[in-house]
This record gives sequence, structure tokens and C-alpha cells, in this order.
Amino acid sequence: MVAGAGRPVLRHAIRHWLADAGRGAVVLPTGAGKTVVAFMALAEVPVRTLVIVPTIELLRQWRAGPGDLTRARTVLGYEPRYTLEQGLAD
Repeated sequence: MVAGAGRPVLRHAIRHWLADAGRGAVVLPTGAGKTVVAFMALAEVPVRTLVIVPTIELLRQWRAGPGDLTRARTVLGYEPRYTLEQGLAD
């Protein structure tokens, strides 16, 4: 089981996502469990997945995720454009 998966709001999100044939967007504040919802979704529908994240912290979260999902995902990080532009302006 994914840590945090017992929270009602996260179970609610997955239930509705599955009811809508795996379509939709999860909108939650920072730290509320969007990554956990994604892990829960992968556990329900185990498909190969490409995950692209904009921060090192999210990259670490995805790489350290549930071991049984390791083979099902490829995780890449990228430097957001605004960060690159800020660096060029300095």
C-alpha cells in the first residue's frame, strides 16, 4: 500500500478518476498528496508510464516511490524555462 493512501480525499480522487475511465485532473494544494494519488492510480491501472517533473524534490519522490511500481515508470526531470531565463538575465 502507498503511504498516505488511507486519506479519504485521496481515495475519493482515485474513485472518481476510475469512474471516469482514467480521465481527469487532480487539483490539490502543495503537500496534499498529488504524487500519492498518482502512485495509487498506477497501482490500479499498472501500465508503463513516463513521468516528467520540474523539481528535484518531485524527482526524488518519484524515484523513491513504491518498489512494486519501479518497472512501470520512467522518471525524467527538466529545468523550467523561467529558471533558465532568470539565469540568463543574471
